[in-house]
Amino acid sequence: MDSTFWLRCVRRTTFCHFSQHAEQFDDDSVVVYQAYKPSIAAGIVAKQSFVDVAEFSQTRMTWVKTNFLWMMFRCGWAAKHNQERVLAIWIKRAAFERLLTLARTHGSVNGETVRLQWDPDHLPNGDSHPYRRAVQLGLKGIERFLNGQDLLRIEDVTPFVLEQGKIAEDSKRWGELLVARERVFVPRHVRAADLAQLELATPPKEKEALE
Repeated sequence: MDSTFWLRCVRRTTFCHFSQHAEQFDDDSVVVYQAYKPSIAAGIVAKQSFVDVAEFSQTRMTWVKTNFLWMMFRCGWAAKHNQERVLAIWIKRAAFERLLTLARTHGSVNGETVRLQWDPDHLPNGDSHPYRRAVQLGLKGIERFLNGQDLLRIEDVTPFVLEQGKIAEDSKRWGELLVARERVFVPRHVRAADLAQLELATPPKEKEALE
């Protein structure tokens, strides 16, 4: 794992308005997280896709978390049943913003469905963060995600998660804790921002058209 991916928890001081959320991204990619039972995770990593992975259902909605500590809250630092393996998934940034343009907060449609849900971000002990919110996306019928076309890589980060989980148990050691380098995500495209109810950093006329 690239060391630039992580930073000390005590330096994770980005505060978000309620129309913002923070996540790990750069010019080319956005990192999301999922947790699976070991057999499913191994198949996904080996194939670098979700196609023809034993026990994985391509017809059900699969949820991705955009915040590392939200994922840790959900999987209990890889201790919960059937969530013992944590995967970091690099999605092409343009593809991620396209998912935001498809987002809806309830219901489903024929074909591609993206369900957007706002949740509290979390502290290392699982308590809700007082200022930050986290987005998770439910994906159903998103073929380019499932077959890996919109992905750059999938990595099993479970050993790191287990190591940091031991530190997270003791709040006095949180200064030693490493978490993802997250910052406020600002969409490049107007429609992605509008449909996901996210803020734009610059006026719409300066934003790129959605490809």
